[in-house]
Amino acid sequence: MMIRYRDHLVLVTEHDTIDAEIAELESKAKFPTKATATDDEGIDVCLRRAFDLIDLYVDAQAQADEMSEQDSTSRHEATI
Repeated sequence: MMIRYRDHLVLVTEHDTIDAEIAELESKAKFPTKATATDDEGIDVCLRRAFDLIDLYVDAQAQADEMSEQDSTSRHEATI
C-alpha cells in the first residue's frame, strides 16, 4: 500500500512485521529509518508512527529554513 502524506510517500509492507518506508516525493530521497509495528499493533499504529516521523522531519526542516533565512538577513543588514 502507498500513501501520500505531506509531500512524502509512505510504502507499507507486511511480512513478519508491518513496515513503512518513507521517501520525499520531490527528491525521491528515502528516510534512513522506517516505521514498524507488530501484527497485533496493526497497520494504523504503523502509519501513525510513519506520519509522526514525517511531521518531525518537515517541522525540523521548516525551522532550519527559517533560521537560515534569519541568518542571511542578519548578514545582509550587517553589510549595509
